[in-house]
Amino acid sequence: MDAASRYLQAELVLAPEGAVRDALRWVGDMLGGPFAIVAPATIDLVVSRIDSGAEVIRITMENTVEADFALDALNRDLERMSVTEFIAEWKPKPSTAP
Repeated sequence: MDAASRYLQAELVLAPEGAVRDALRWVGDMLGGPFAIVAPATIDLVVSRIDSGAEVIRITMENTVEADFALDALNRDLERMSVTEFIAEWKPKPSTAP
């Protein structure tokens, strides 16, 4: 069995924030002081193919601590699982909520 780490890599990236949040951050930066927005950026855990860089999985994390733990777990799984096993384990499942 080839380890998934031969084909896939994982990293943490800042998620795109959207126009409204960007605008609020800009206004806060311009006004400064107590108006500055210090909200943390959203962090995504991204798994991509080593050969092409194509994104395979993207998971939004709640905070940096959660992101670090998830990245460590994910990297362990990349070393011990095949690509098929890894995708089955980590690919987000469709929501079944009404």
